[in-house]
Amino acid sequence: MAKDIVLIEYKHLLEETKQTILEAQHQFLRDANRTNIELYWQLGKLLAKAEDRYQWGKQILARLSHDLTLAFSNAKGYSEQNLRHMRHILF
Repeated sequence: MAKDIVLIEYKHLLEETKQTILEAQHQFLRDANRTNIELYWQLGKLLAKAEDRYQWGKQILARLSHDLTLAFSNAKGYSEQNLRHMRHILF
């Protein structure tokens, strides 16, 4: 009987621990997504500012994309098309 109670308590501990881990993982993903959106918003503002200030055309995005891809080779999302999208999402 005592073993049954210990087993039931252990199963409860296991389920509670798994739930805590899952909640932390979900929170982490929400935070990461929010941070990524904020980053893209900030990059869009930087691109818009540079375009307005220096009258740079579309060709600058190709170069910037290339240089960012080299600088952050483990990251994705800095294609020319994505940079253009970041820039235009402000409007």
